[in-house]
Amino acid sequence: MIININKLTSVKNIPMDLTNTSPIVYLLFYIDENTPRYKRINGQYILDPNGSYLIDHGIDILNRVPRVLKYIG
Repeated sequence: MIININKLTSVKNIPMDLTNTSPIVYLLFYIDENTPRYKRINGQYILDPNGSYLIDHGIDILNRVPRVLKYIG
């Protein structure tokens, strides 16, 4: 899964209304300074510490890449 972090909203900015009973789907990502970031150039994703894309690599058997997606609610 490729995630554009410029389109994410912080959990701190989401209004909570307990009286609203409409269903909401949200994704919780863990992003820190060690999370690999990518830049898109000509359709290719290049590793760049200032990039605006994250790639969640799914199941990594050797645990070489930390998971980004933590929870779907």
